[in-house]
This record gives sequence, C-alpha cells and structure tokens, in this order.
Amino acid sequence: MKITASKVCVYEVELDLNRFENQTTKDLPGFVDRLLEAIPSLMTHECLSGQAGGFAAEMKAGTDLAHVVEHVILELEYLADSTGQRYSGWTRKRRKKENTYVIHYGARDYLTGRLAAILSVEAVRKFISGDQVDISEFVSWLKEPVQYFLSERGRQTPVPEFEEPLSIILEGVKGLAGLPIEEFSLGSDSSKLIEISEDQKGRISDVLAQVCPCLHTVQDEWKKSFLNYGGQFADIVLGKMQLLNLDFFVDLLIRKEFDKFQRSIGKAARIIRSYRIPLNFVTHSMWLYKNHLMEQIIEVYSGRTSLSIVIRDFDDLFQFLYLHTLTALLESPVPGNHREGPELKSFVEVYEADHTILVIDDDEMIRGILRDILEYSGYEVLLAKDAAEGFQIYQEKQGKISLTILDWVLPDLGGADILRKIKEINSDAHVLVATAYFLDNEDRRLLDDNIVNLIVKPFKMQNLLEKIKTILPD
Repeated sequence: MKITASKVCVYEVELDLNRFENQTTKDLPGFVDRLLEAIPSLMTHECLSGQAGGFAAEMKAGTDLAHVVEHVILELEYLADSTGQRYSGWTRKRRKKENTYVIHYGARDYLTGRLAAILSVEAVRKFISGDQVDISEFVSWLKEPVQYFLSERGRQTPVPEFEEPLSIILEGVKGLAGLPIEEFSLGSDSSKLIEISEDQKGRISDVLAQVCPCLHTVQDEWKKSFLNYGGQFADIVLGKMQLLNLDFFVDLLIRKEFDKFQRSIGKAARIIRSYRIPLNFVTHSMWLYKNHLMEQIIEVYSGRTSLSIVIRDFDDLFQFLYLHTLTALLESPVPGNHREGPELKSFVEVYEADHTILVIDDDEMIRGILRDILEYSGYEVLLAKDAAEGFQIYQEKQGKISLTILDWVLPDLGGADILRKIKEINSDAHVLVATAYFLDNEDRRLLDDNIVNLIVKPFKMQNLLEKIKTILPD
C-alpha cells in the first residue's frame, strides 16, 4: 500500500492498495478491534448512516482500506487540533488505475494535510500487521508538522515519495499556502549549505547524460502536475517556474560546472522573486520536477546495483538546488531596487503601479487566490474576511484604496449595507460586486444608482483583470 500522487486545496491523494485491493476490513482478523482500541474516537464518525457509530458499523460489515485511511486522516487531524474545524472527506475508486483509490479531505494547512496522509497510511499498515501503534506520538507529530519533516525520522518516513523539501529547508513555518517570500527566514544556519562531492558530481553527470533524451517527457509531466496543483495561477507563472527546472542547467551539470550551476540558480530565483510568486509554488514546483525526473532515472537504472547510490546523489542535488534557491529568494533586494536586465525592468514598471485593491470575501481560498493573482498583476492588495473587518480597513485606508472587490453575501452584513457605508465615506469610491447569487430588483437599482460594476461568480481571472482595467485609470 502506497500513496502514488497528491494535490492540495482541497487535499487529494491517490492510494494504491496493491495486495489489499480485493480485501475489506472484514477479511483482516482483529483489524477493526485494534483500530478502534487505538483510536476510540473513530466510534463517533457517522459516515453514510448519518448516525454516530456508522463508520464502525461499516468497518465491521466490511469496507475497503482506502475508506479507512480517509477516516484515520480526518481523526488524526482533529485530535491534533480539536479546537479547530472538523474536516470532511470522501473516497472513490479511480477506474483507469488498477488498485488505486482517490481520497479528498480538508486540512488546516499545506504541511498538515501532507503529513496526515503519511501518518494515516503508516498507522493502517501497522494495524493490519498487528504491530503496536502509539497514536499519541502520531498526533504529537501532526501538531508540529514542520518539526517532523525537519527531523531524521521525518526524512526516513515510510512513504518517501512524500518527503517535503520546503520543510527541511525552513524553520519556524506555521503555514505555507500562498505566503509571500518576505515572511520567511532561513535563520542563522543559512550558510551551512549542502555540498556535492567530486564523486557525486561525476555520477550525476553520467546519469544526466543517459537520461537527457527523456527530459522532454519529464518537462511535460511536470507541467501537467504543476497545473493540477496550482490551477489558474500556476498557468500564469508556468514560464517563470521553468527557469528552475534542470532542463535549463543540464549542460552545466553534465560538464560538472557546479559553480556556474549555483550562480544560474541565483539568477533564476531573483527573476522569480521580482514577480512575487508565493513561496509554496516555487518549492512545490521543484519537488514535482524532482519526482518526475526520479521516475525516469529509476526506469533507466532499474536492476542496477548503483540505483540506491544514484537516488541519494540526486536527493543531495535537489537539496542543493532548494537551499541555493531559497537563499537567493530570501537574500535578494526588494523588487524595484536592483537591475537584472530587460525582463525584470519591464516587470518593475508594472509592479510599481499605484493602485491598492481591497478584497472583502468570507471565503478564505478565494481571498488567497485573488491576492496571488492581483499582486502578480501589479496591485497592492488588502484582505478582509467579513463586512466589519472590510469597513474598518476602508475607514483606515480610504485615501489609499483604488477599488473594493465586494462579495455581496457576507456572514455579518449584506453587501447592500456595506456598499452604502463605503459610499457614505466616499461617494466616488470604485466598487466591484462579485456574487454567485441572483440579485433582486432593489439590489440592481442600488448598483445602478451608485454606478457599481458587477461580476458573476465563478469568473475567469482574466475576465476579472480586464474588468479592473476598465474601472481603474492608468
């Protein structure tokens, strides 16, 4: 049983049950009892019956192990953060892949979601084999996922495909999704970068020379994975992320010119920094490329005694790449204060646009996506999760805000009310109402009377940007 792929937001993993494909919980003597004894709170899960104990009843009647992994993920997350949100999930069989199931589930942040899957698969493996499982230890790791990945235990996880490079590099990270580069620090150990020995350089050169004809396949697979991971925003930054793929450096590595390789990494990272691309996109892009490259290397070296050595060499090579990339990202000057050539110059001219946009929306994911897209497009962005916070920001920053993107349905105050409040402060305020709901005649008259623009959810980001350009002066 192993995890074969993953996505985030909402979290999704593919789980290959392998030899357990045709087995259910009923076919594994003592499994259900061991599981419920170790995690008694699973008895509260309702599942399809809608009643507490429904999941336990399904296990006793016989259910597939992917379904069990889903519930263990959700319960471990809750035990690690019982004051937070209770997440839900679902499982289905992927028809086109033999033995493979897809599990969707929620998580409070990027690392927690990834680690919850790792620990749950490992726990279910142990329950199947009858081994002792200390769930309290699993929960303690899940409470501080960064520390887990930073430790040797995390790096030797039974699911090596899920090694998370960013967590090995950074310390003190509380959450990753969409956070800007400026919020991270490598700390006092940033000078202790991994080095590649001469023997490793020789082996890396030889391997890349052999797999070089396959790199176009690696690039194609990486592109598909990256677009699945980041959607619309990934499509926009795709060209910049390619600057850190080994395709661009393969000739240098084959010639063993690692000094030039390191300098090239720094230059590519500074270009990426100037575009303010969120850090998790940078690191996950490299991690995806590594996985696809390793698939090709393993295929070429399958059956050779040197395979394990080659894998370690390329693990070190990618740690070298991650660390020097992060160093360049975190130590580079703020965009606009340096000269890197025509590409950066043209971006700086866009980046220094003097418009600030306030986004008022109760959906955290929408706020994050809008922030990423708008900042990438050259706007300064302020975020508010409800009407009260949005109105407070507007009062404090009213002279600076060029446009307010307003969700029409908010938990604490209707869109009409917050619009009136904004217009009382500034009758000429630019407001763009975003809604997925049908507006009645009164609401439409209010928008018309105040010359307010409207965009209907779901909308394409390109349409949003075009709408903004029609509202805001150059």
